[in-house]
Amino acid sequence: MDDSQFDRFTKMLSVTRSGRVALGALIAAIAGPLSPFGSPASGGNGNGAIVGGGGHHRRKGHANNSGKSKHYSSGNHKHKGKHKGKHKGKHKGHKPSPAPSPGTCTGKPAGGTCEANSECCSGACTCGSAANPEKGQCQGPFRQDFSSNANGWSDVTQSGQDGGIGIVATDGGAFTRWGGYSNVFPKGGYTTTLDIFLDLTADGDDTRFDWSSAVSTPDCAHRRDFVFNVGLYIGTGTCNVGNDTRFVISGSNNATRSGANPCTASAITISSSGWYTFPHRFTSDGGVLVGTLQVRARGAGGSPLGEWILTDPSDVIGTTVGGNRYGWIVIQEFPELLIDNSART
Repeated sequence: MDDSQFDRFTKMLSVTRSGRVALGALIAAIAGPLSPFGSPASGGNGNGAIVGGGGHHRRKGHANNSGKSKHYSSGNHKHKGKHKGKHKGKHKGHKPSPAPSPGTCTGKPAGGTCEANSECCSGACTCGSAANPEKGQCQGPFRQDFSSNANGWSDVTQSGQDGGIGIVATDGGAFTRWGGYSNVFPKGGYTTTLDIFLDLTADGDDTRFDWSSAVSTPDCAHRRDFVFNVGLYIGTGTCNVGNDTRFVISGSNNATRSGANPCTASAITISSSGWYTFPHRFTSDGGVLVGTLQVRARGAGGSPLGEWILTDPSDVIGTTVGGNRYGWIVIQEFPELLIDNSART
């Protein structure tokens, strides 16, 4: 009840001015500071009480110049105590941590040390002998673009040429474990890639290199190689696939001069020098491993320049086939071979 309402109320009761003062004091004494007359809802602050005559009131407890209100009534302390207890009870203790979202891994991230596949978010703990420096790490994707070093590769020299490339010397035997061997085949398969510069002026007739990406067994032993057999030929004296100066490329499970020959019925020819991408894609077909080898001009979309699909019914995933093994330039007969953008994804 504000001042005007109080005046109208007392006039309706025909209360005199002195009576209104007495009535105001009586109501304040009975209702206390929690009554509607002094509540924050009617413009009060919860501390005031109507004490003056003539229907006008002043609030007690605001003489403190520090700005802090003094509490004179026991009602105020009762309110404060009730609020404090309720507040403490509601917020007592710590809320439990929320459960991980579905699909969130609580295991070890890529690069973490491990002893079993089950410890890793990727589901793969790299395997191998005690001499393998990349054994016992949770596997993640592997990438090396040779922009600053050749880490993850052996027998490769990093060069700052063209923003960073790798150089493989004659008989260099460049080799990578793709970040570590794996004995478990990833769901959905995996892909390894390498860019290689094919230079038509690099050397003479019948000069070769073989580029392999191999798979492991579930026991982390070697299972099988998937190989690009590549040769540079001039004329048809040593190779009857194509003519003039060209690279001849085919795909097989064998390497070296004694085990493979680029000049096969499925071979393709490339007659332009430049960078080319050599991806190996490993997938499952009803539980049997399928290796798909392709050659593409670097950065080009559309159909590949060549493709070879290699499979063997004895390569059963989880029984005879595990995960990735190595990438290896098995033979390298050119004065140098330039490589770039190696990856396992």
